[in-house]
Amino acid sequence: MTLVRKCLDWVEATVASIGIITIAIAVIFLGESLPEFFGLSFRQPPPLHDRALLHMDLLLTGTHPSFLIGRWLLPHPLLMSTLTAVYLVLPPVLALLTTLSFCHPDTLCPAEALLYVGGPALAGGFCYLLCPAVGPAFLWRFPYGDPGPLRVTTMACPPGVPFNASPSMHAAWAMLLVIATRRFAWPMRVLTLAYSLLTLLATMALGEHYLVDLLAAIPVVAMFWNVTRRSYPAASLCASLVLAWQLFIRFQ
Repeated sequence: MTLVRKCLDWVEATVASIGIITIAIAVIFLGESLPEFFGLSFRQPPPLHDRALLHMDLLLTGTHPSFLIGRWLLPHPLLMSTLTAVYLVLPPVLALLTTLSFCHPDTLCPAEALLYVGGPALAGGFCYLLCPAVGPAFLWRFPYGDPGPLRVTTMACPPGVPFNASPSMHAAWAMLLVIATRRFAWPMRVLTLAYSLLTLLATMALGEHYLVDLLAAIPVVAMFWNVTRRSYPAASLCASLVLAWQLFIRFQ
Protein backbone atom coordinates (compact mmCIF):
# COMPACT_ATOMS: atom_id res chain seq x y z
CA MET A 1 0.00 0.00 0.00
CA THR A 2 2.86 2.35 0.79
CA LEU A 3 4.37 1.83 -2.68
CA VAL A 4 0.97 2.33 -4.33
CA ARG A 5 0.44 5.50 -2.32
CA LYS A 6 3.84 6.83 -3.33
CA CYS A 7 3.08 6.10 -6.98
CA LEU A 8 -0.24 7.89 -6.73
CA ASP A 9 1.39 10.86 -5.04
CA TRP A 10 4.02 10.96 -7.80
CA VAL A 11 1.37 10.88 -10.53
CA GLU A 12 -0.63 13.58 -8.77
CA ALA A 13 2.45 15.79 -8.38
CA THR A 14 3.41 15.26 -12.03
CA VAL A 15 -0.06 16.19 -13.29
CA ALA A 16 -0.15 19.23 -11.02
CA SER A 17 3.30 20.31 -12.19
CA ILE A 18 2.29 20.07 -15.85
CA GLY A 19 -0.79 22.14 -15.12
CA ILE A 20 1.20 24.76 -13.22
CA ILE A 21 3.81 24.99 -15.99
CA THR A 22 1.07 25.39 -18.61
CA ILE A 23 -0.67 28.13 -16.62
CA ALA A 24 2.59 29.97 -15.92
CA ILE A 25 3.66 29.96 -19.58
CA ALA A 26 0.15 31.04 -20.62
CA VAL A 27 0.25 34.00 -18.21
CA ILE A 28 3.66 35.05 -19.50
CA PHE A 29 2.60 34.98 -23.14
CA LEU A 30 -0.73 36.63 -22.31
CA GLY A 31 1.00 39.63 -20.80
CA GLU A 32 3.65 39.80 -23.49
CA SER A 33 1.04 39.54 -26.28
CA LEU A 34 -1.14 42.41 -25.08
CA PRO A 35 0.67 44.97 -27.25
CA GLU A 36 0.39 42.83 -30.38
CA PHE A 37 -3.31 42.19 -29.66
CA PHE A 38 -4.11 45.86 -29.36
CA GLY A 39 -1.85 46.70 -32.29
CA LEU A 40 -3.92 44.37 -34.44
CA SER A 41 -7.10 45.84 -32.99
CA PHE A 42 -5.96 49.31 -34.04
CA ARG A 43 -5.38 47.92 -37.56
CA GLN A 44 -1.95 49.54 -37.85
CA PRO A 45 1.31 49.23 -35.91
CA PRO A 46 1.85 51.97 -33.33
CA PRO A 47 4.59 54.60 -33.60
CA LEU A 48 7.78 53.56 -31.86
CA HIS A 49 9.90 55.46 -29.36
CA ASP A 50 13.20 53.69 -29.99
CA ARG A 51 15.06 56.86 -30.91
CA ALA A 52 14.26 58.32 -27.47
CA LEU A 53 15.60 55.17 -25.77
CA LEU A 54 18.72 55.17 -27.95
CA HIS A 55 19.21 58.84 -27.16
CA MET A 56 19.00 58.10 -23.41
CA ASP A 57 21.65 55.39 -23.83
CA LEU A 58 23.87 57.94 -25.55
CA LEU A 59 23.33 60.53 -22.81
CA LEU A 60 24.13 58.01 -20.04
CA THR A 61 27.17 56.32 -21.56
CA GLY A 62 28.35 58.48 -24.45
CA THR A 63 27.92 55.52 -26.80
CA HIS A 64 25.47 52.76 -27.80
CA PRO A 65 26.09 49.86 -25.36
CA SER A 66 23.92 47.32 -27.17
CA PHE A 67 25.81 47.85 -30.41
CA LEU A 68 29.18 47.60 -28.65
CA ILE A 69 28.30 44.37 -26.83
CA GLY A 70 26.86 42.90 -30.02
CA ARG A 71 30.07 43.70 -31.92
CA TRP A 72 32.22 42.15 -29.21
CA LEU A 73 30.25 38.92 -29.02
CA LEU A 74 29.10 38.35 -32.61
CA PRO A 75 32.48 36.85 -33.70
CA HIS A 76 31.94 34.12 -31.08
CA PRO A 77 29.12 31.93 -32.48
CA LEU A 78 29.13 29.43 -29.61
CA LEU A 79 28.66 32.19 -27.05
CA MET A 80 25.97 33.87 -29.15
CA SER A 81 24.14 30.55 -29.53
CA THR A 82 24.31 30.08 -25.75
CA LEU A 83 22.95 33.56 -25.11
CA THR A 84 20.14 32.97 -27.62
CA ALA A 85 19.17 29.74 -25.87
CA VAL A 86 19.32 31.44 -22.46
CA TYR A 87 17.08 34.24 -23.72
CA LEU A 88 14.49 31.93 -25.27
CA VAL A 89 14.29 29.40 -22.43
CA LEU A 90 13.12 31.94 -19.84
CA PRO A 91 9.38 30.99 -19.89
CA PRO A 92 10.05 27.31 -19.02
CA VAL A 93 12.51 28.44 -16.33
CA LEU A 94 9.84 30.64 -14.76
CA ALA A 95 7.34 27.80 -15.00
CA LEU A 96 9.84 25.52 -13.27
CA LEU A 97 10.26 28.12 -10.52
CA THR A 98 6.50 28.13 -10.00
CA THR A 99 6.48 24.33 -9.79
CA LEU A 100 9.32 24.38 -7.23
CA SER A 101 7.32 26.77 -5.08
CA PHE A 102 4.49 24.24 -4.83
CA CYS A 103 6.95 21.43 -4.09
CA HIS A 104 8.83 23.49 -1.47
CA PRO A 105 6.32 26.00 -0.07
CA ASP A 106 8.42 26.52 3.08
CA THR A 107 11.33 27.75 0.96
CA LEU A 108 9.38 29.75 -1.63
CA CYS A 109 5.76 30.74 -1.10
CA PRO A 110 3.65 29.76 -4.15
CA ALA A 111 1.82 33.09 -4.04
CA GLU A 112 5.16 34.90 -4.17
CA ALA A 113 6.34 32.81 -7.11
CA LEU A 114 3.10 33.38 -9.02
CA LEU A 115 3.40 37.13 -8.41
CA TYR A 116 6.99 37.16 -9.66
CA VAL A 117 5.99 35.21 -12.78
CA GLY A 118 2.64 36.72 -13.70
CA GLY A 119 3.01 40.26 -12.37
CA PRO A 120 5.77 41.46 -14.71
CA ALA A 121 4.03 39.86 -17.71
CA LEU A 122 0.85 41.85 -17.16
CA ALA A 123 2.66 45.03 -16.07
CA GLY A 124 4.92 44.80 -19.10
CA GLY A 125 1.99 44.39 -21.44
CA PHE A 126 0.47 47.69 -20.33
CA CYS A 127 3.87 49.44 -20.30
CA TYR A 128 4.42 48.41 -23.90
CA LEU A 129 1.03 49.77 -24.88
CA LEU A 130 1.92 53.09 -23.30
CA CYS A 131 5.40 53.36 -24.81
CA PRO A 132 5.97 50.96 -27.73
CA ALA A 133 9.55 50.14 -28.76
CA VAL A 134 11.12 47.11 -30.42
CA GLY A 135 14.87 47.20 -29.73
CA PRO A 136 17.85 48.02 -31.96
CA ALA A 137 18.02 44.66 -33.75
CA PHE A 138 14.77 45.37 -35.60
CA LEU A 139 15.41 48.94 -36.76
CA TRP A 140 19.11 49.14 -37.64
CA ARG A 141 21.68 46.81 -39.16
CA PHE A 142 22.60 45.52 -35.72
CA PRO A 143 25.28 45.44 -34.43
CA TYR A 144 27.42 46.99 -37.18
CA GLY A 145 24.88 49.48 -38.47
CA ASP A 146 24.90 53.18 -37.71
CA PRO A 147 21.81 54.44 -35.84
CA GLY A 148 22.19 57.69 -37.76
CA PRO A 149 21.22 61.16 -36.57
CA LEU A 150 19.46 60.88 -33.23
CA ARG A 151 16.57 63.22 -33.71
CA VAL A 152 14.18 62.28 -30.91
CA THR A 153 11.11 61.36 -32.87
CA THR A 154 8.83 58.38 -33.33
CA MET A 155 9.47 55.65 -35.90
CA ALA A 156 7.29 53.23 -37.80
CA CYS A 157 6.93 49.72 -36.37
CA PRO A 158 8.13 46.95 -38.74
CA PRO A 159 5.30 44.52 -39.56
CA GLY A 160 5.08 41.50 -37.27
CA VAL A 161 7.67 42.72 -34.77
CA PRO A 162 6.59 42.71 -31.08
CA PHE A 163 6.94 46.14 -29.46
CA ASN A 164 8.03 44.99 -26.00
CA ALA A 165 11.39 46.68 -25.36
CA SER A 166 11.04 49.07 -22.43
CA PRO A 167 11.20 48.17 -19.63
CA SER A 168 12.90 44.84 -20.23
CA MET A 169 10.81 42.16 -18.59
CA HIS A 170 13.54 39.63 -19.34
CA ALA A 171 15.77 41.72 -17.09
CA ALA A 172 13.03 42.04 -14.47
CA TRP A 173 12.41 38.29 -14.42
CA ALA A 174 16.15 37.59 -14.25
CA MET A 175 16.48 39.77 -11.15
CA LEU A 176 13.32 38.32 -9.59
CA LEU A 177 14.68 34.81 -10.10
CA VAL A 178 17.64 35.70 -7.91
CA ILE A 179 15.31 37.10 -5.25
CA ALA A 180 12.93 34.13 -5.42
CA THR A 181 15.70 31.54 -4.93
CA ARG A 182 17.48 33.36 -2.10
CA ARG A 183 16.38 30.74 0.48
CA PHE A 184 17.34 27.69 -1.58
CA ALA A 185 20.60 25.79 -1.17
CA TRP A 186 23.74 27.45 -2.51
CA PRO A 187 23.97 25.38 -5.75
CA MET A 188 20.53 26.62 -6.75
CA ARG A 189 21.46 30.20 -5.88
CA VAL A 190 24.69 30.04 -7.89
CA LEU A 191 22.93 28.45 -10.88
CA THR A 192 20.17 31.06 -10.77
CA LEU A 193 22.64 33.93 -10.48
CA ALA A 194 24.67 32.64 -13.44
CA TYR A 195 21.53 32.21 -15.55
CA SER A 196 20.28 35.67 -14.61
CA LEU A 197 23.58 37.35 -15.51
CA LEU A 198 23.62 35.57 -18.87
CA THR A 199 20.03 36.70 -19.46
CA LEU A 200 20.96 40.32 -18.78
CA LEU A 201 23.87 40.03 -21.20
CA ALA A 202 21.70 38.34 -23.82
CA THR A 203 19.11 41.12 -23.79
CA MET A 204 21.69 43.55 -25.12
CA ALA A 205 23.97 41.24 -27.11
CA LEU A 206 21.03 40.07 -29.23
CA GLY A 207 19.80 43.63 -29.80
CA GLU A 208 16.49 43.01 -28.05
CA HIS A 209 16.88 45.89 -25.59
CA TYR A 210 18.71 49.11 -24.84
CA LEU A 211 20.71 49.66 -21.66
CA VAL A 212 18.04 51.98 -20.27
CA ASP A 213 15.48 49.18 -20.69
CA LEU A 214 17.44 47.14 -18.15
CA LEU A 215 17.66 50.11 -15.79
CA ALA A 216 13.92 50.72 -16.17
CA ALA A 217 13.31 47.14 -15.03
CA ILE A 218 14.77 47.87 -11.58
CA PRO A 219 11.70 49.74 -10.23
CA VAL A 220 9.51 46.96 -11.66
CA VAL A 221 11.47 44.44 -9.61
CA ALA A 222 11.36 46.68 -6.55
CA MET A 223 7.60 47.08 -6.93
CA PHE A 224 6.86 43.35 -6.80
CA TRP A 225 9.48 42.76 -4.12
CA ASN A 226 7.77 45.35 -1.90
CA VAL A 227 4.36 43.83 -2.60
CA THR A 228 5.58 40.47 -1.26
CA ARG A 229 6.88 42.29 1.84
CA ARG A 230 3.51 44.08 2.18
CA SER A 231 5.31 47.42 1.93
CA TYR A 232 2.58 48.97 -0.20
CA PRO A 233 3.70 52.64 0.02
CA ALA A 234 7.12 51.65 -1.34
CA ALA A 235 5.47 49.50 -4.02
CA SER A 236 3.27 52.45 -5.02
CA LEU A 237 6.35 54.68 -5.29
CA CYS A 238 8.04 52.14 -7.55
CA ALA A 239 4.91 51.89 -9.70
CA SER A 240 4.90 55.68 -9.99
CA LEU A 241 8.53 55.60 -11.15
CA VAL A 242 7.67 53.01 -13.80
CA LEU A 243 4.75 55.10 -15.04
CA ALA A 244 6.80 58.31 -14.99
CA TRP A 245 9.53 56.68 -17.07
CA GLN A 246 7.05 55.46 -19.67
CA LEU A 247 5.45 58.89 -19.95
CA PHE A 248 8.85 60.61 -20.10
CA ILE A 249 9.96 58.46 -23.04
CA ARG A 250 6.59 58.67 -24.77
CA PHE A 251 6.54 62.47 -24.78
CA GLN A 252 10.18 63.03 -25.67
